[in-house]
Amino acid sequence: MKLPLRSRNIAGLLTIVGGVIMHLSIGATYTLGNFSPYFVSYYRNRTAETELRNEDSLWLMTATLFGGAIGVSMSGLMVNRFGPRISLILGIVVFCATTALNYFSVRGSYAAMVIIYGFINGFGNKIIYPIPVAIAIKCFPTRPSFVAGIILAGYGGGASIFNQVITAFINPDNYSPDLVTKEGDRYFTQPDLLDRVPYSFLVLGGLCFLLQVLGLLCIREPAPEVLGNTEKDLVETKHGTEELSLPIISNGKIEMTGKPEVVSIGSQTHVSDSIKRNSYHLGSSIILPTSAKDMGALEVIKLAFRTRAFYVVILSAMIINIGTGFVFNLYKSYGQTFIADDKFLSVVGSMSSVFNCLGRPFWGLVMDRFGYRATLWCISGGLTVSCATLTLTEMMPQGLFMLWVCVVTGLVCGQWASYPTTFSRLFGIKHMALLWGFISWGTAFSSLLTSLAGTGLKSSLGFSGLFYIASGTSGFGFLLTILFNGKDYTGGRI
Repeated sequence: MKLPLRSRNIAGLLTIVGGVIMHLSIGATYTLGNFSPYFVSYYRNRTAETELRNEDSLWLMTATLFGGAIGVSMSGLMVNRFGPRISLILGIVVFCATTALNYFSVRGSYAAMVIIYGFINGFGNKIIYPIPVAIAIKCFPTRPSFVAGIILAGYGGGASIFNQVITAFINPDNYSPDLVTKEGDRYFTQPDLLDRVPYSFLVLGGLCFLLQVLGLLCIREPAPEVLGNTEKDLVETKHGTEELSLPIISNGKIEMTGKPEVVSIGSQTHVSDSIKRNSYHLGSSIILPTSAKDMGALEVIKLAFRTRAFYVVILSAMIINIGTGFVFNLYKSYGQTFIADDKFLSVVGSMSSVFNCLGRPFWGLVMDRFGYRATLWCISGGLTVSCATLTLTEMMPQGLFMLWVCVVTGLVCGQWASYPTTFSRLFGIKHMALLWGFISWGTAFSSLLTSLAGTGLKSSLGFSGLFYIASGTSGFGFLLTILFNGKDYTGGRI
């Protein structure tokens, strides 16, 4: 007998709430564009790092992404071994502690900050990142992209809160940078502003810890009977009484079976297969998530590396994010060259974070309705135009600079509502976090290229040249999406 709707969904609803709260906290990563001018100025004035430049902050994001790549890969293995709650607790401790420890690292070398606030902090961040999403998708498998988008909205929206907290704490008097270098870069030298920079990390770490604990208390792993009934409903709702072919594993070979039968025995739900079998073609990227849950991690990885859609997704993430990293991390440094209002630039960061937040569930709905290719074409095509025209805002009212940055952010965030759902539909919910690690590695290497290009080419190409590179990489991502051929277990294109 099915559980009442309210009883069946309560774990999922609580997990969504908890996931949003936790992602608000780890979304503080997106404050780097607003935060870095303050601590770079601190290094230049209060430490031996007197030649540090704004564009050197790109290395902090690169370290964060490499740490995150390891973290998200470990997250999937840790959840399978220890369960989600213990994995979340470890991630919380690492993330919050390393945030607060920058009170000390900012007083020393920039390399220490890159290791602590970049690499180790990113490791803790991404241990947390996929777990609430995976649990919520289990509870609401009929709307995976929308559910993922709601939770990831917290990640995108966290900076809207923390940008204002950081600026209000460090720069309550709305100072503008008063040092202009011969290259045109601007830095703060006001003593009272610089005095507050180390303490801002303690404030940030404390707030993150409170949010993480509150979110953890809300996370609920669905009971087996709830999950079983939900999966049964998914089969009945999507396919009714139509005959459906489902893949199974036989002697290491994936084959197709005939019409499934869903049989409830006690609290367990089983899918039995008919005798008829047909050969299964891996190149079509079809795999049944509920069957994949019986595969080991190594089997799923081998399957992924034989699937074209897997490579298309990872390469798209890498290529698009090579260029857009310039906008994310340097928008404030660029804006300071023609806007003398630090609080306004902080609001730009917060508003772009709102777009980052609201864009994720929006793009999740687009993904559920129109599929991967249409969604990525809209995202990459929009980025191609918006990045190429960003420098036009120098001749426009300040509000249009804000709008351009918000549009770029609102487009980029759509990737992160699309990729996890695509992997869960290709290879199963159980292995989503494990395979998500490959995207994290891809974006980490793309961030390395961003840092090399940003620090090496900015002096010769200027901000306009970097933004044109962002437009070009987005255009290449548009073309790459044509090759995507992923299909779900019904044979329909994802």
